[in-house]
Amino acid sequence: MKNWRAPVIMLMAIGIANIGAWIYLIAMNLLVLEMTGGSALAVYALLDIERAKLDYPTEVNR
Repeated sequence: MKNWRAPVIMLMAIGIANIGAWIYLIAMNLLVLEMTGGSALAVYALLDIERAKLDYPTEVNR
């Protein structure tokens, strides 16, 4: 009966970490938007950089 606890806790931790990553990304986009005076191009560039990090993982990101 105790065999299900570890995987459930792990999945919950991963889910909470992913929610935190999305909150961080949204906050960063809002900060860039505010700092650039509403430049959509700067926000797009930030999103493009984040996407590039996911598409091409380095040794650190693996």
